[in-house]
Amino acid sequence: MSTAGTIGQAGGQIGGGILGAAIGSIFGPVGTWVGRAVGSRVGGIAGRAAGEALASYMDDTNEKVESQTKPIAETDDCTTGNCKPKDPCEHLRRGKGSGPYRGGAHGETRKPIGDKLDSHYMPAKDSFPKSQWNDLPAIQTDVPDHQKTMSNGNKGAAGARWRAKQGDLIRDGKFKEALQMDIDDARRIAREAGNPTKYDEAIKEAEEYAACREKNGLNKPKETDTPADVPTLDPASPGSGTASPSDPPVS
Repeated sequence: MSTAGTIGQAGGQIGGGILGAAIGSIFGPVGTWVGRAVGSRVGGIAGRAAGEALASYMDDTNEKVESQTKPIAETDDCTTGNCKPKDPCEHLRRGKGSGPYRGGAHGETRKPIGDKLDSHYMPAKDSFPKSQWNDLPAIQTDVPDHQKTMSNGNKGAAGARWRAKQGDLIRDGKFKEALQMDIDDARRIAREAGNPTKYDEAIKEAEEYAACREKNGLNKPKETDTPADVPTLDPASPGSGTASPSDPPVS
């Protein structure tokens, strides 16, 4: 029996005994004694039942309140719409290495603004909806090095073919191969600059972030590239990280 049932029984016994004794007193001392005994018994049973019912009601009410007031950040079930989907790769969005260049999500590697570094998408953003751009893998690079990347808009038709090839790979489920194209390209630029390991730490961080996104099915490309995504001759067209009016600022 619950605590509420015990309290209800005790209260019922006392109240029932008093009431029974009062009614029984009409019939004299014996009536008082019988009335008290019967009243106490009936009151105890009724009080216990009432106490148990109240306890059950309170438990149900508390459960409902707790489920409705559960912090959104801790809610995993999104079937009701009362949730904030968690990013399973949040801890990898910005690498924690000690070198001068970070890898991770473009939305993080583009920061801080004014650091004289560019954020280089890996692979290029063209094959993904704009809503995903800040979540795509990227590394920080020196501005001149970014201008040398094959996916950059300043490469004209050659850059368009590069990005189109990446788009084909991604849609074929070969995201890692598309990423590897830009990894190899970044290392080529580092070698030509006389520092072969220049971007290795940032690349590793971007790879770990990209692998997490791939594992969780977050790398969802557009069905096809559009003409606006694949410039052919315009050297000023934005590439993997160059800023434009429609592109989020880069670091």
